Amino acid sequence: MPLIPIVLIIGVVVIAGFVFFMLPSRQSPEPPAPSAATTVTDVALPLTPSLERRIEDVVLLQTNTYRNGTYTTHASYYTPKRQKHVISVTLSLQDDVITAADVQYDSAAAKTPSHTRFDGAYESLVLGVEMDDLDLSRVGGASLTTTAFNETLADIASDASL
Repeated sequence: MPLIPIVLIIGVVVIAGFVFFMLPSRQSPEPPAPSAATTVTDVALPLTPSLERRIEDVVLLQTNTYRNGTYTTHASYYTPKRQKHVISVTLSLQDDVITAADVQYDSAAAKTPSHTRFDGAYESLVLGVEMDDLDLSRVGGASLTTTAFNETLADIASDASL
């Protein structure tokens, strides 16, 4: 009969060992390490027009300094004969580049020979140029008109800044 307690003790130890080593532990297992065969697949999700526009805005904010659009501003100056002139400049910006420009003097077309010379030369110096790269110097010999034009550029840059 002494053999029965020994068999019982051995049975309890075997069962306890089985339970301890074979049943899953209650701790979270570590995630498996990625294998060399792991691949990542891009999934294309349909975009709504509003989401596409927001994405374009983010891209625009990352690359552009100015908002696209048309901007108008004015500057005034005096000639040596103490005549006051007001120059109105309208610029269209697309991706920081000037795509259109218009100049009016005292709410009309060119009035003086200086205005006429400026009109004949400024567009070729302005169109297709990035806003930050533009700083004119005595266009068509019209230094006062050019200075006033540069003042309007500063105002437009301020208005159009992102």
